Amino acid sequence: MPFNTTSSKIVVHPQYDPAIFAHDFCLIKLTDPAPQSDTVRYATLATSYPPAGTKAIVTGWGYTNGTDDTSLATNLQSAELTVIDQATCARYWLPLGDPIHNYQLCTQNKDKSFCSYGGTNTQNMSSTTSTKVIKHPHYDKKTADHDFCLVKLVKPVELSDTVMVIPMASSYPSNETIAIAMGWGRTDGNNEKSTSPVLLEAELNILDRDTCVEKYKFGGDRPIHNDQICTNTMGKSICQGDSGGPLTVMNGTIRELVGVVSFVQTGCPKIGRELGHKAIIKYGGTNLDNMPFSTTWSGVAIHPLYNNPKEYAYDFCLIKMVDPVKTLSDQVQYAKLATDYPPNGTKAFVSGWGKTDGKDEKSTANELQHAQLTIINLEECEKDWSDIGSDQICTKSIDTGTCNGDSGGPLTIESSREVVGVVSYGERFCPFGVPIVYGYIPA
Repeated sequence: MPFNTTSSKIVVHPQYDPAIFAHDFCLIKLTDPAPQSDTVRYATLATSYPPAGTKAIVTGWGYTNGTDDTSLATNLQSAELTVIDQATCARYWLPLGDPIHNYQLCTQNKDKSFCSYGGTNTQNMSSTTSTKVIKHPHYDKKTADHDFCLVKLVKPVELSDTVMVIPMASSYPSNETIAIAMGWGRTDGNNEKSTSPVLLEAELNILDRDTCVEKYKFGGDRPIHNDQICTNTMGKSICQGDSGGPLTVMNGTIRELVGVVSFVQTGCPKIGRELGHKAIIKYGGTNLDNMPFSTTWSGVAIHPLYNNPKEYAYDFCLIKMVDPVKTLSDQVQYAKLATDYPPNGTKAFVSGWGKTDGKDEKSTANELQHAQLTIINLEECEKDWSDIGSDQICTKSIDTGTCNGDSGGPLTIESSREVVGVVSYGERFCPFGVPIVYGYIPA
């Protein structure tokens, strides 16, 4: 460098916020003024946002290869980019949980993008670049129809234990099929800083297309079409930042890709969105097709300390029924609630209509099932599950257990017939011998 000097002061923008990159620039006061020459010129500052399509040049000494930490340039680099309007920019960044503000300017280069893969933590991933992005020929930005694309990588990725190919589904899954969605999106729909550095997943229920098309309204400009697939699950949701993530289902023993996350209601509600009708509550019987009584609900009261679905703390709620249960009988009784944690080794019953085979999506029971389990202390439970809290209770059995679809079912102490817990979660595929975790009602 022909010239050098030192700085005497750095003036950070008074509204700079490093968490969201607000007003992300500063002024540096030099000790000595820089003399102008053929290679040193003062720059004029713009006074307005340039029109979309304006060509701009960016310069810097940054990485020339995003996958190589040693590739910092020794010579000043430059690139020609195209200015895009803020509305277009927001459509790219809002799904990632980052809003675009009027103090920010965006550019775009359609030739290349950066791709990470092969891990669950954003700080520990393999990476490469793309050479081409192929949008679906019928993609519609306004309606989000055909909202997915193909990304051509510079070179093929190497397959490993953490990098595998996945087959694509060939048909729409049946209603209530359990699917898994994954992403690094927000964990709180109302907090733009809550994007996760660790890959998260959620089990969601497929909603049949007819119900989705007819009832699931996001507004007149965004109806649901037959190129889309829907999920609707109480207590779980994808969120901003999960867009582009996979939705997979099991086909026998093979997991298939059936969808790509597109959009969700603002705020990412964790309670299943009302689909033009109230959910029906059936009771008084053991067969789902032959329940003597039914009613609807008027409200759901989530436990006030439930605020993080990743941790399952206080994982239960109260449902207010439109009509009280007036007719008590041999099949309809109020349940007493336990007030204390039962001793280690206490026998308890759990009941539900969940899967009878953890690896078979279609094995949900039509007849109410129950199992006798043994309550274990939290220290024993923590040998298999981390972060078990005092708001939880665990059971264990070597030859029986709960499974997907049993969540929300009661855990009843055998001797006193008191309900002490509500099924929360267990190991995937429901193997025996692994503790089952419940929300602890006395908490």
